[in-house]
Amino acid sequence: MALNWPAGIYPKSFSRTPIVPNEGTYTAPSTGAAQLTSSAIILFEFEFDFPSLSYADYLRVVAMLDQAGQDEFQIPLYNPFIAPVASGAILVAAGSSNKSLNVSGVNTGYAPKAGSLLAINTGGRYYLYSLASDSVAGAATRTLALTGTLRAPPNVGDAIAIEPAYIQGRITADSRSAPIGENGRGQIKIKIRETK
Repeated sequence: MALNWPAGIYPKSFSRTPIVPNEGTYTAPSTGAAQLTSSAIILFEFEFDFPSLSYADYLRVVAMLDQAGQDEFQIPLYNPFIAPVASGAILVAAGSSNKSLNVSGVNTGYAPKAGSLLAINTGGRYYLYSLASDSVAGAATRTLALTGTLRAPPNVGDAIAIEPAYIQGRITADSRSAPIGENGRGQIKIKIRETK
Protein backbone atom coordinates (compact mmCIF):
# COMPACT_ATOMS: atom_id res chain seq x y z
CA MET A 1 0.00 0.00 0.00
CA ALA A 2 1.21 3.51 -0.79
CA LEU A 3 -0.01 6.59 1.07
CA ASN A 4 -0.92 9.68 -0.93
CA TRP A 5 0.63 12.92 0.27
CA PRO A 6 -1.92 15.41 1.71
CA ALA A 7 -3.49 17.45 -1.08
CA GLY A 8 -2.59 21.12 -1.36
CA ILE A 9 0.70 20.90 0.57
CA TYR A 10 3.66 21.57 -1.72
CA PRO A 11 7.36 21.97 -0.99
CA LYS A 12 8.96 25.37 -1.48
CA SER A 13 12.15 23.69 -2.72
CA PHE A 14 13.68 20.28 -3.25
CA SER A 15 16.96 18.66 -4.15
CA ARG A 16 17.27 15.39 -6.03
CA THR A 17 20.03 12.81 -6.07
CA PRO A 18 20.31 10.04 -8.68
CA ILE A 19 21.52 6.78 -7.16
CA VAL A 20 23.06 3.87 -9.06
CA PRO A 21 22.61 0.62 -7.12
CA ASN A 22 25.67 -1.59 -6.98
CA GLU A 23 24.03 -4.97 -6.89
CA GLY A 24 24.74 -6.69 -10.20
CA THR A 25 21.59 -7.98 -11.85
CA TYR A 26 18.52 -6.00 -10.90
CA THR A 27 15.15 -7.67 -10.21
CA ALA A 28 12.01 -5.70 -10.96
CA PRO A 29 9.77 -5.47 -7.87
CA SER A 30 6.53 -5.73 -9.84
CA THR A 31 7.37 -8.85 -11.80
CA GLY A 32 10.44 -10.46 -10.23
CA ALA A 33 12.01 -10.57 -13.69
CA ALA A 34 15.75 -9.98 -14.03
CA GLN A 35 16.55 -6.62 -15.60
CA LEU A 36 19.74 -5.13 -16.94
CA THR A 37 22.78 -4.87 -14.69
CA SER A 38 22.59 -2.18 -12.06
CA SER A 39 24.94 0.17 -13.91
CA ALA A 40 22.00 1.11 -16.14
CA ILE A 41 19.53 1.57 -13.26
CA ILE A 42 18.91 4.94 -11.64
CA LEU A 43 16.88 5.42 -8.47
CA PHE A 44 16.07 8.85 -7.04
CA GLU A 45 16.24 10.36 -3.60
CA PHE A 46 14.55 13.69 -2.90
CA GLU A 47 14.86 16.08 -0.02
CA PHE A 48 11.90 18.44 0.43
CA ASP A 49 11.80 21.69 2.36
CA PHE A 50 8.23 22.80 3.04
CA PRO A 51 7.11 26.37 3.66
CA SER A 52 5.76 27.31 7.07
CA LEU A 53 2.61 25.28 7.56
CA SER A 54 -0.55 26.21 9.38
CA TYR A 55 -1.46 24.27 12.51
CA ALA A 56 -3.99 22.14 10.60
CA ASP A 57 -1.68 21.39 7.65
CA TYR A 58 1.23 20.65 9.96
CA LEU A 59 -0.83 18.04 11.79
CA ARG A 60 -1.98 16.51 8.47
CA VAL A 61 1.63 15.99 7.45
CA VAL A 62 2.71 14.74 10.87
CA ALA A 63 -0.09 12.16 10.81
CA MET A 64 1.31 10.88 7.50
CA LEU A 65 4.90 10.85 8.70
CA ASP A 66 3.94 8.88 11.78
CA GLN A 67 3.15 6.04 9.38
CA ALA A 68 6.49 6.31 7.58
CA GLY A 69 7.79 3.05 8.97
CA GLN A 70 4.74 1.12 7.81
CA ASP A 71 4.03 2.22 4.25
CA GLU A 72 5.51 3.81 1.17
CA PHE A 73 4.55 7.31 0.11
CA GLN A 74 3.57 8.78 -3.23
CA ILE A 75 4.59 12.44 -3.41
CA PRO A 76 3.84 14.67 -6.44
CA LEU A 77 6.81 16.30 -8.18
CA TYR A 78 6.34 19.40 -10.30
CA ASN A 79 9.15 20.12 -12.73
CA PRO A 80 10.92 23.28 -11.56
CA PHE A 81 11.06 26.69 -13.24
CA ILE A 82 7.88 26.16 -15.28
CA ALA A 83 4.22 26.45 -14.46
CA PRO A 84 2.28 23.18 -14.72
CA VAL A 85 1.18 22.74 -18.33
CA ALA A 86 -1.25 20.47 -20.12
CA SER A 87 0.90 17.48 -21.07
CA GLY A 88 -2.02 15.39 -22.31
CA ALA A 89 -3.21 11.93 -21.30
CA ILE A 90 0.13 10.25 -21.98
CA LEU A 91 0.28 6.46 -22.24
CA VAL A 92 3.00 3.90 -22.88
CA ALA A 93 3.03 2.80 -26.52
CA ALA A 94 4.39 -0.42 -28.00
CA GLY A 95 8.12 -0.95 -28.47
CA SER A 96 9.54 0.60 -25.29
CA SER A 97 12.77 -0.91 -24.03
CA ASN A 98 16.00 -0.08 -22.21
CA LYS A 99 16.27 3.73 -22.20
CA SER A 100 13.68 4.42 -24.92
CA LEU A 101 10.08 5.07 -23.94
CA ASN A 102 7.49 5.15 -26.72
CA VAL A 103 4.44 7.21 -25.77
CA SER A 104 1.10 8.29 -27.21
CA GLY A 105 -1.49 10.89 -26.27
CA VAL A 106 0.97 13.77 -25.82
CA ASN A 107 -0.41 17.27 -26.17
CA THR A 108 1.10 18.36 -29.51
CA GLY A 109 2.27 21.64 -27.99
CA TYR A 110 3.98 19.98 -25.05
CA ALA A 111 7.79 19.87 -25.16
CA PRO A 112 9.42 18.65 -21.93
CA LYS A 113 13.10 19.45 -21.54
CA ALA A 114 16.09 17.27 -20.67
CA GLY A 115 16.08 16.63 -16.95
CA SER A 116 12.28 16.77 -16.68
CA LEU A 117 10.76 14.10 -14.49
CA LEU A 118 8.13 11.55 -15.43
CA ALA A 119 6.65 8.54 -13.67
CA ILE A 120 5.20 5.39 -15.20
CA ASN A 121 2.37 3.72 -13.31
CA THR A 122 2.91 -0.02 -13.80
CA GLY A 123 0.82 -2.37 -11.74
CA GLY A 124 -0.32 0.47 -9.48
CA ARG A 125 3.26 1.48 -8.65
CA TYR A 126 5.13 4.59 -9.81
CA TYR A 127 8.60 4.28 -11.34
CA LEU A 128 10.38 7.63 -11.65
CA TYR A 129 12.66 8.62 -14.55
CA SER A 130 14.18 11.73 -16.05
CA LEU A 131 14.56 12.73 -19.68
CA ALA A 132 18.00 12.51 -21.25
CA SER A 133 17.18 14.98 -24.02
CA ASP A 134 14.58 17.55 -25.04
CA SER A 135 11.35 16.31 -26.58
CA VAL A 136 10.24 18.36 -29.57
CA ALA A 137 6.63 19.56 -29.68
CA GLY A 138 4.41 18.58 -32.57
CA ALA A 139 3.68 14.86 -32.42
CA ALA A 140 1.12 13.12 -30.23
CA THR A 141 3.15 9.90 -30.54
CA ARG A 142 6.88 10.09 -29.90
CA THR A 143 9.89 8.40 -28.32
CA LEU A 144 11.35 9.80 -25.11
CA ALA A 145 15.01 9.17 -24.22
CA LEU A 146 15.54 8.33 -20.54
CA THR A 147 18.65 8.75 -18.39
CA GLY A 148 18.20 5.31 -16.83
CA THR A 149 16.85 2.04 -18.14
CA LEU A 150 13.26 0.98 -17.54
CA ARG A 151 13.22 -0.81 -14.17
CA ALA A 152 10.01 -2.75 -14.76
CA PRO A 153 8.72 -3.65 -18.23
CA PRO A 154 5.85 -1.20 -18.81
CA ASN A 155 2.63 -2.42 -20.34
CA VAL A 156 1.13 -0.79 -23.40
CA GLY A 157 -1.45 1.63 -22.05
CA ASP A 158 0.24 2.25 -18.69
CA ALA A 159 -0.35 5.85 -17.62
CA ILE A 160 2.56 8.29 -17.55
CA ALA A 161 2.51 11.18 -15.09
CA ILE A 162 4.58 14.26 -15.91
CA GLU A 163 2.84 17.34 -14.49
CA PRO A 164 3.10 16.22 -11.80
CA ALA A 165 5.34 13.20 -11.79
CA TYR A 166 5.42 11.09 -8.63
CA ILE A 167 8.10 9.54 -6.48
CA GLN A 168 7.09 6.41 -4.60
CA GLY A 169 9.27 5.19 -1.78
CA ARG A 170 10.16 5.29 1.87
CA ILE A 171 10.74 8.30 4.08
CA THR A 172 14.35 7.93 5.20
CA ALA A 173 14.61 11.07 7.35
CA ASP A 174 12.36 13.86 8.57
CA SER A 175 12.59 16.81 10.89
CA ARG A 176 9.61 18.55 12.44
CA SER A 177 9.34 21.59 14.63
CA ALA A 178 6.37 23.63 15.77
CA PRO A 179 5.66 26.13 18.53
CA ILE A 180 3.13 25.35 21.24
CA GLY A 181 -0.30 26.73 20.43
CA GLU A 182 -2.55 26.81 17.41
CA ASN A 183 -1.42 30.19 16.08
CA GLY A 184 2.16 29.18 15.29
CA ARG A 185 3.62 27.84 12.05
CA GLY A 186 5.14 24.39 11.71
CA GLN A 187 8.36 23.53 9.86
CA ILE A 188 8.95 20.20 8.12
CA LYS A 189 11.77 18.73 6.02
CA ILE A 190 11.72 15.18 4.70
CA LYS A 191 13.88 12.88 2.62
CA ILE A 192 12.35 10.12 0.50
CA ARG A 193 14.12 7.41 -1.48
CA GLU A 194 12.61 5.32 -4.22
CA THR A 195 12.01 1.73 -3.28
CA LYS A 196 13.55 -0.68 -5.76
